[in-house]
Amino acid sequence: MGYVECIEIGNGDVTSIFSTIQSQVDEACQKINEHPIFSKQQFNVVGLSQGALIGRYIAESCDTKYPVRNLITVGGPNNGFDASSDCLLTDIDNIRCEI
Repeated sequence: MGYVECIEIGNGDVTSIFSTIQSQVDEACQKINEHPIFSKQQFNVVGLSQGALIGRYIAESCDTKYPVRNLITVGGPNNGFDASSDCLLTDIDNIRCEI
């Protein structure tokens, strides 16, 4: 079983809304480089929403001694989209989109 920890950016409030993405990724990289486990071996990154962007930055650009082993992102705009989808709302619980 591996070690799991949330690397919190900011101070647990809405700080990330008012901080630049660069300051957030700089903080994430610093925390990983100072971490007693993540700084000494490969590690996996899981990012949700905005955390997906931070996770991608960690995997691609952080100057860590060991590379990210796996990156999993959920609900993040990593690739964006080039056209709006054609969505049909049939009822409040059923949205169907053709991409």
